Amino acid sequence: MILLVQIICLCYTLYVLQEYATSGAYSRQHRLLPLLVGLIGVYNFYQVVLTLTGQTELFGRLKDMLLIQVLYLILIYIMDFLKIHIPYGVQWIMFCVLLALNVIVFMRYRQPEIYHIYFRIYLIGCTAAIVAMGTYAYLRRSLTMHEHQIANLLYIVLLVNAAAMCAEKFFTIPGNLLMLAATTGVCGAVHYLIQTDQLMDTGELLRERLYDDSDTAVVLLDTNFYCVDANRSGRSLFAGPMQLYERDSRRHRGYMQEAEELAKSIQEGKKSREIEKNGQYYQCQCTPVYYSGRLRGYILGAWDITSPKKETQLMQALKGKAEMQTARKSDFLAQMSHDLKSPLHAIIGITDILSSRKELTASDRALLLHIKGAGNSLVEQVNAILDYSRIEAGKFELMAECYRLDQVLEEVAHMCVINLQSKRVWFEACIQGEFPEKMYGDAMRVREILQNLLANAVKFTEEGEIRCVITCEAIRDSSDVMVRCRVSDTGTGMTSEQL
Repeated sequence: MILLVQIICLCYTLYVLQEYATSGAYSRQHRLLPLLVGLIGVYNFYQVVLTLTGQTELFGRLKDMLLIQVLYLILIYIMDFLKIHIPYGVQWIMFCVLLALNVIVFMRYRQPEIYHIYFRIYLIGCTAAIVAMGTYAYLRRSLTMHEHQIANLLYIVLLVNAAAMCAEKFFTIPGNLLMLAATTGVCGAVHYLIQTDQLMDTGELLRERLYDDSDTAVVLLDTNFYCVDANRSGRSLFAGPMQLYERDSRRHRGYMQEAEELAKSIQEGKKSREIEKNGQYYQCQCTPVYYSGRLRGYILGAWDITSPKKETQLMQALKGKAEMQTARKSDFLAQMSHDLKSPLHAIIGITDILSSRKELTASDRALLLHIKGAGNSLVEQVNAILDYSRIEAGKFELMAECYRLDQVLEEVAHMCVINLQSKRVWFEACIQGEFPEKMYGDAMRVREILQNLLANAVKFTEEGEIRCVITCEAIRDSSDVMVRCRVSDTGTGMTSEQL
C-alpha cells in the first residue's frame, strides 16, 4: 500500500513537470519553481527505490542530501521572489554551509549522534528563515493583490514542506508518508497555478507583447552582430531569404543579414542613420547593452519617420516656391520703381526750368520749390520701395554721402507747414548749438526719421504747437557726432497699449 502511494506521488510529480514544460508559462519571479518540482520528483523516485530495494543506508543518504538541496533551493527561491539581494560574502557563507553539510552526510552518516545534530540544526535554521521571509512577503505592501495571493499559497505549501522535513528527523513515520504528502502539496499548488494561468508573470507578458507588437522595428544582436531575435516589425522590415554558407565563414548568412550589416555600420560610425525602404523612411539607431561591466550585445531600433520626412520635403518645396515668388515680387518692385522714376525726374526737371524764369513772383517761385521738394520726396519713396526689396533679398546697405543737416530739416519742415495749413497750430523747427556744416552718411534715412516723427505730430495735433529741436554733440576722440531730435506737441498722444 505504501509503495502504491509512493508510485502515485512520483507519477503526479512527473505529470506536473510535463504540464509546466508544455504550458509555455514563464515567470521571472518563479523561475526556480520547475527546478524545485524536479528535485521533488527525484526525491519521490528515491523513496520508491528505497521501498523496493530496502537499501536504507545508500538511498537514505541520497535522500537526505536531496532534502538539503531542496531546502537550500527553497531559500534561494523565496529570496529571488522577494528580490532580496544578499551580499556576495553572505552567498559564499551559505554555499560553504551547504557544502559542509553534504560532507557531513557522507563522512558522519554512520554516526547518528553527530550526523542528526547538524542535520536538525540545518532544518530548524532553514525553517525559521522560511517563516521569517514568508512573513516579510505577507507584510510587504509593494506586492499587488494577485501577487499576495500567489505568495501566500506558495508560502503555506513550502512551509508545510519544511515542517514535514523537520518532523521526519524528530519522529519516525512509516514510509515517509508525511513528507510525501507535503511534497505532493507543493506539486498540487504548482499544478493549480498552471491550470488557472496565474503562474504567468503579467509584467513579463506585457513586455513580450510590447516588444513583439510594437510598430518600432527591433532586432537583437550578439557581440558579433549576429541576429538573436527580432520582433514582428523587425522581421517584416529586414527579413530576407536564407543564403548558403559563405566561403570565408562557417556560419551561414541569415535572413537578417541587412539588419546585421546596418547595426555594425551604425556602431562603427557612432551615430544614427536614416534609410529608405519600400518608399518608407526609417531612423535607425544601434544601442550597446552591458551587463556586469561586459558587453552582451546590441539592440537595433528603426523608427518610421515617413510622415515627418514628407512634411519636411513639403515645407522645403513650399519654401522654394515662396522664395521664387519673393524674387518675382522684387523684380516687379524694381521695374515699377524704375518706371515711376522717369516721370518724377521729368517733374523735377520742369520745376528747375520754371524756377529759373525771372518773371515769376516770389509766391510762385516758393510753390515751384515745394513742388520740387515733393518730387524729391516721391523719388526717395520710390527708392525706399527698392530698399524694401533689397531688405527681403538680404542686400540692403546704408548710403554714404555728404549732406547738410539744416537743408534736410528745412525740406521736412516745409512739408509739415503745407500739411498744417488748415490747422491752428504753431510750428517751430530749429537746430540748437553748433553743428557741422556737412555730414557724411545716409541723408535719406535721416530725412525719413525726421519726417516720421513730425508726420505723427502733425497727424495727432489739431491745435496748439509742435516743436522740433535738434542738437549735435561731438564724440570725444572721434569724427562722429551724436544727433538728437526731440519733437514735442500738444496732441492727444499715445495710449499705454500703443506705447
